[in-house]
Amino acid sequence: MKDHEPKRLAKKTRGKAVLIVILILLLLAAAAVGGYFGFCSWVRDNGMFLPGTIVSGLPDGEPADISGMTEAAAIALLEERVDANLATRDVTVSFCGKTARLSGGLLYTDAVAPVQRAAAAKAAIPLYELGAKWLGYYRTEEEQTVSALVITDEGVAAIEQLAGDIVRDVYIAPVGYTYTVGEESVEVTLGTEGRETDAEPIRQAITEALLNGEANVTVETRPIPTTHITGEELYAAVLEPAQVSRRLEDGTITPTTFGRGIVAEEAQALLDAAAPGDTVSVPFHELVPDVTLAEEGVLFQDVLCSSKTWMAGPEGRRTNIRLAAQAINGTVVLPGRTFSYNEIVGERTAEKGYQTATVYVQGEDRQELGGGICQLASAIYYCCLYSDLEIVERKPHRFAVTYVPYGLDATIAWGSIDYKFTNNTDHPIRVDAVTEGNNLIVHLCGTKTDDHYVEMERVQLSTTPYETVYEIDPTFVAGQSEEKGHAYTGYEYDTY
Repeated sequence: MKDHEPKRLAKKTRGKAVLIVILILLLLAAAAVGGYFGFCSWVRDNGMFLPGTIVSGLPDGEPADISGMTEAAAIALLEERVDANLATRDVTVSFCGKTARLSGGLLYTDAVAPVQRAAAAKAAIPLYELGAKWLGYYRTEEEQTVSALVITDEGVAAIEQLAGDIVRDVYIAPVGYTYTVGEESVEVTLGTEGRETDAEPIRQAITEALLNGEANVTVETRPIPTTHITGEELYAAVLEPAQVSRRLEDGTITPTTFGRGIVAEEAQALLDAAAPGDTVSVPFHELVPDVTLAEEGVLFQDVLCSSKTWMAGPEGRRTNIRLAAQAINGTVVLPGRTFSYNEIVGERTAEKGYQTATVYVQGEDRQELGGGICQLASAIYYCCLYSDLEIVERKPHRFAVTYVPYGLDATIAWGSIDYKFTNNTDHPIRVDAVTEGNNLIVHLCGTKTDDHYVEMERVQLSTTPYETVYEIDPTFVAGQSEEKGHAYTGYEYDTY
């Protein structure tokens, strides 16, 4: 056991030595820290400005370095340099194409004020930073630069007045869009943006320019948004939908009316192409009522008038009438619209199946394609008269016809003579035209809302008997003859 005791003593001796070294180092560190803070205290109380302390805004434009100076020495230095004329230091303020000027005479220089501000700035620095700043570390130019320039009370008021004037002068109120509904279009005037600015940034910019010797200040403005309308919104705003007749609770039936509206995509394209404040014209388009949406039993519930006539003559004539009836059958004439026989039936051609039959041309009967279809036009005319519809175009035959009473016929010819009527009722009218055997049957179906009816009166004014007229044809041989046309007795009627 005694042999091991020297080793334990050696270990204990080395541990004490390490502790002593650590203790010495701690004491040295504490001494260094204490010395640094003592140095910082000296910097705080030495009455001198920190290195890098600069006074700007002097009349000659050159800054003054008062580093290491006392307040008294700094004031003495500045007093030698502040006595100068500042009236030439003008600032021009530009805003929206206009300018305003402030004179440097609103400034004055002060040797004491910047020194006091520099001293206050030093006093505000934390103690632990003072030593480093004295040695040149952690220095920022901004926090150690003060200005000798001061704006007079008159200058402050002038800047305040100018900033307010600019705000009022710059302001333009936004103008929203407007639209006016006309007969054929809607006129849309696009809105215009407004403009505004704020007084405080203007005051700051002018003040800094005066103090820093800057000659110009530009006032920034910002737009005030206006209101906009899209093509879809305009479509919804001006839409006048078409209305099909419907039965109300009291049993009355409302009229069928056309509507009008715009095309949203067309309106959007016009709006996109226009500049703010421009007026664009968006055309209206007619909206046609959909009669298929009518309630059952409201439309075409009444037969306004019917006609049943015999289709005499050869089969080709009857074929022509059947083809024309097929073309017209089921035609719906909306309120205010005009029915055109030629427009619906079209040109009578062999390709469509029309055949030759007798027609009346310039006082003679001839064989032409589509002959006989005047019987259908006459039947429709007859029904229109008894339905009290407005007749737009109608001409009688040159010769009397037998399928309708005298004075109630209508002739047609492709490209020259048409038969037209206008639906002057408040409801759609359907023209039904069918053939059954050798009978032509026409119905005008509509909606009867009153008890009016029509009586026709026909007055025969005169009768013209036919006579035979002979003409010499030099190409004929003796005794040869040919009947050029049939003989017809003429009648003149007034129909009421």
